[in-house]
Amino acid sequence: MDSQDTKDAALFDLLEECIYIIDAHTYELLFMNRWSMRVFHVSEPGQYLGRKCYEVLRHNTHCCEGCGAEKNHSYESCQWSCFNPYLGRYYQAKDHPMRFRGHEARLEMAVDITEQMRQKHELQNAIEAEMALTEAVHILYATTDFSEALDRVLRYIGGYLQTDRAYAFELQDGALCNTHEWCRDGVFPMMAVRNQLKIPLFQRWRAVFQQRAVVVVSDVAKLQPEAPEEYTVMKQQQVSSYVEAPLHVNGRLVGFLGLDNPPADSVKHVGSIMRTLTYFVTVSMGMSKSKRLLEQLSYSDAMTGVANRNAFMRDVQDYSEAEPPCGVIYFDLNGLKRVNDDLGHKAGDRVIIHLAQVLVSFFHATEIYRTGGDEFVVICPGIKQPEFQQRVQQAVMYIRQSTPLKVSVGHSWCERGRKLQKAIVDADAAMYGEKKKYYSVHADHGAGGNTLAALY
Repeated sequence: MDSQDTKDAALFDLLEECIYIIDAHTYELLFMNRWSMRVFHVSEPGQYLGRKCYEVLRHNTHCCEGCGAEKNHSYESCQWSCFNPYLGRYYQAKDHPMRFRGHEARLEMAVDITEQMRQKHELQNAIEAEMALTEAVHILYATTDFSEALDRVLRYIGGYLQTDRAYAFELQDGALCNTHEWCRDGVFPMMAVRNQLKIPLFQRWRAVFQQRAVVVVSDVAKLQPEAPEEYTVMKQQQVSSYVEAPLHVNGRLVGFLGLDNPPADSVKHVGSIMRTLTYFVTVSMGMSKSKRLLEQLSYSDAMTGVANRNAFMRDVQDYSEAEPPCGVIYFDLNGLKRVNDDLGHKAGDRVIIHLAQVLVSFFHATEIYRTGGDEFVVICPGIKQPEFQQRVQQAVMYIRQSTPLKVSVGHSWCERGRKLQKAIVDADAAMYGEKKKYYSVHADHGAGGNTLAALY
């Protein structure tokens, strides 16, 4: 029987799979084929015979969790998957009862499934990453304010990837500015510190960014010989690993997103996540910029650069609800029709632009509204009446003494914003009263444009 068992077991040496036989009760190894001896670094049978299987195969001191022999001492076959920490490999184990050299034994075959498990983990990581990116994109497009959306995305992606920090840098007027940052609980924020530093490492990154690639450093210590300045900066900020992904808008580098200290086992796949994320962030940045431009065009007078009638209607509503004290001034050009008739509309446009430029010298451009062809309204919110009166007098005196402009002016002040509509009516009425007086002196309504026509 023993001779036949030995002969049968010898056949297992022909197979390139790990096959071994253990005592079903004591877990002692009774046989290992040549392949398993090579895999488990056993050079001769004397190194395993009589020893516990878990000692030889896993360098453990106790029976392995999920072991078929532990589960079933007798007659049933079973199989299970396990990770062998000694070898750093995954195995699919198949277990069968048998008699071997007088022992109730278990024949086990262990098939290396490490590659399949790697592919499975990669697929799982890819699915999870896709779900995370989908959520990040949803946040970007569901939040109307881009800055707020980016804050939320960094908080989400930083938490999902279990990093210490997630942040954004933007190139602004030639300077590198840390504009957004999320930190894990207990991690010291670095945004203020980084804004004060001229980071020397960026020039090294720029070459990588120009290739639309991601900078991935899994161990900062390895930078010391080749990039000592970068190493020093990162060590001072308690960064041991990091990922930086560029932001390009219309082919131009505008900044980058970064992660500090992602888990060591995820650094490699984090790079691909960040590369995809930056694409959607830059699209959102472009949309936000376009939206701001459209809003600017919608609320700005293209010819003079001051606010337009749409902005006037919007702000009147806002001030009425907020109820700050407000001063209102109406300015209306006299004689503009004569300029247009005698010299053409381009000359008339120059008169309008000149008045706008004068008003900007005394009021902020966002306080000035061109509400008609030759009519401007100024609203000064949150101003006290004496200061308002002084600003009106200064502007009117300058216009009448230092410019050729002929302008009718009316003004009013209200203590509370809810009375703003009445102040607007009163200022408008005062302006028309002054215009009426002006044209009563200049019976020919075109006469007021003589001086202007000569100058424009």
